[in-house]
Parts: sequence; structure tokens; C-alpha cells
Amino acid sequence: MDGSGSLRRITGECEVTNYCTGLPNSTGVGASISVSLSITENALTLEVDPAVGGQFGVFYYGPDPISQPFGDGLRCIGGDVYRLNPPQLVGGGGELTRHVDFTQPPASSGSAQILAGSTWNFQFGYRDLSGTGFNLSGAAALVFCP
Repeated sequence: MDGSGSLRRITGECEVTNYCTGLPNSTGVGASISVSLSITENALTLEVDPAVGGQFGVFYYGPDPISQPFGDGLRCIGGDVYRLNPPQLVGGGGELTRHVDFTQPPASSGSAQILAGSTWNFQFGYRDLSGTGFNLSGAAALVFCP
């Protein structure tokens, strides 16, 4: 959304970069995150696979890429971090897909507002069955084009 209240479209020209590989979880390899862009306005889909099936997790985003140990994985997002509530239940095969509506909080206002020309980093945190009890996917950075 820009300052005029108009929603901007994400196009194929916008750059998506994956970084910060997820560490192994209790069921095997680390989870990775992907971003699917649609030609329609306000259409962004976040996907994670393979997280731990049957456990809850949450997608979140923030402005800065980092890499620091956190739980059983790596926290890849720094600065102010915003959760995309409510938490979601990971499917039995470890997969989860979520559409993000940028007209809703927190993405619609304040310092969490996603504006054309900005870059935001996305990651998924989920309950794990071992260790400290949670793990994180890798991360993806997305440039939102005007």
C-alpha cells in the first residue's frame, strides 16, 4: 500500500532472494520458505516445507536480514519483527501455504506497513519435537515494486 491508500501490484520484475538456510529439524532436513507472486493485486503466497507436521507455526517479517542462533535454528530477520497472526497448523507432510493480505494489520499501517519500493524479509517459526522446542525455516527477501 502506498501513502495514497492504493495497493501496489507485485510483478515478475520484483526480486526474491532466498538466504539463511534452515537448520535440520526433528523430522529431517531444515525447512525452506518460498514466495509465490501473482499477477493480480494484493496476491502474495508464502510457502514452507518441510516443517514438522501437526505443529503450529507463524510467518513473520521484518526489514533487516541477519543470521543468529535462535531456538533450534537461525533467526534470519532483524530490526522490528512483525507476526502474521494467527498461528497456522502445519500439514501432516510438513507443508504450509498462506496468502498474505497487505490491507490487514500489521502490514497496513505504522512501521510494519509494506510500501512500494521497500524490501522485507520473511521467515517461518514452528514448534519442533526436540531440543528447545522450536525451529525456523530459511528466509526470503522480497523487493516490493511500484
